[in-house]
Amino acid sequence: MNFITAKYFLFRLVILFLTVTTAFLINPPLFAQNSVIKGTIKNGTTGKPAKVEKLALIGLETGMNILKEMKDVDAAFTLTGLMPSKTRPNLVQVEYIGVKYNTDVGIPSGNDTVAVEILVYEPTEELMDIFIKEAQYRFIMSGTILQIQKIFVLENDSETPRTYINENGTFKFYSPEESHGFDFITVSTGFVPVNQEAFETEEKGVFAIDYPIRPGMTQVGISYHVGYTNKMYAFSEKMLYDMNNFVVITSPADIMVTGGGLIPSGGTANSGFGIFSRDYLARGENLSFTLTGGTPAPSSGGNVISVPEMGSGYIILFIILIVAILGLSTIVSRNKAPVKENKKKGIPEKLIKRKEELITKIAALDDKYTENKIIESDYHRQRALLRNKLVEVYKKTERET
Repeated sequence: MNFITAKYFLFRLVILFLTVTTAFLINPPLFAQNSVIKGTIKNGTTGKPAKVEKLALIGLETGMNILKEMKDVDAAFTLTGLMPSKTRPNLVQVEYIGVKYNTDVGIPSGNDTVAVEILVYEPTEELMDIFIKEAQYRFIMSGTILQIQKIFVLENDSETPRTYINENGTFKFYSPEESHGFDFITVSTGFVPVNQEAFETEEKGVFAIDYPIRPGMTQVGISYHVGYTNKMYAFSEKMLYDMNNFVVITSPADIMVTGGGLIPSGGTANSGFGIFSRDYLARGENLSFTLTGGTPAPSSGGNVISVPEMGSGYIILFIILIVAILGLSTIVSRNKAPVKENKKKGIPEKLIKRKEELITKIAALDDKYTENKIIESDYHRQRALLRNKLVEVYKKTERET
C-alpha cells in the first residue's frame, strides 16, 4: 500500500467514523432509549397526594400524539421505556374530576430519570372574582375590514386555590352585532393553545366559554372583524371585569384613536403601529372610543396574525413582529421592480430576495403555530431569530436607499 493509497484509506475511515458517530448521537440505539419518568401527583387545594382518573404522556414532535395512557393512577407513578424527544419536550397530562392539567417534561436521550410533580386542584362552581392582569385590544386594518383581537391574561389567585368550573360559562366577553362571527377563540395556560367554542348568554352581545380557570395565569384570545369601509369605527362595550394594564394597539400607525381616556403611549408612522393605554378599567364601566383613518398597506399574502403568550416581554416581541411583517411586506411590494430600477436605487437584488424569504418563513411559522404543530416556546424562539434577521436586512436596505 503506497502513501497515497494509505492516505485515501485513512480519509475514508475518518469519514465513516464521523458518520456513524453522528447517527448515534442523532438517533440513539434502542438499548439507550430507556428513559424513565417518575412522578407524583399532589392536590394543590388540600396539600395531600391525589389519585387521578387518567394520565397520558403526549409527544409534541408532530402535533399532539398520545404516547402512553393509563387509567386510575395513584399519586406516585412511573413511566418507563420511553423514546427520547429529539427537539421538543413532552407533556404529562392528567385528568382530575373532569379537569385536565398539563406539565411539560424534557425526555433525556439516555437512561436518565426525570422527576416531575403535577398539581391538581379541587373544582368549584362558586362564582369567583376573575382578575384580568393584562388586557390588550388590537385593531388591524385590512382593506375595508378591521380585525379586532382581544387578549386577556386572567389571574385566579383565590386564597384557597381551586379550579373554577361552570357549564354556564367561566369567562365572558363582548362581541358586537356588526361582527362577522369569530375568527378564533383560544385558551392557553402556557402550553399549546386550545381552540374554544363560544356560546351566547342571556345578556345581549355577551358570549362565554366554559374552559376551567385553574389557579395561576390563563390567557384567552378572541378575534373577530367588522366593516371599516368609511375608515371609521365607534367601539363601545361595558367592562365585565376589573382590568389592569389596558392597552390598545393600532395598525397601521396613522389610525387615530379618540375618547375612552386613552393616552398615546408609543408607536410611530415608521414603526407601523400606534399604542394607547389606560392604567385601570373598573368592572361595569362603559368604554367608548372612535377609530378613524389609516393608510392601507399592500397585502403580504394573507399572513395569519397569531396569538402568542403575553407577559414577560411577549407583548413587546409580538408588536415588533407585527411591525416586521407589515412594514417589511410594504417595502418588498414597493421594490418589486425591474432589476435596472433596483440597481439605480442602490438596493442589491439579494437583499430583496432575502426579505421575501424571511417573510415567507415567518408566515409559514405562524401557520404551524395556528394549527398547533409547534409548541409556544419553540414558536417564540424561532420567530425571534427570524425577526432579528429581518430587522438586520431592513437596516441594510435603509442604508442602501
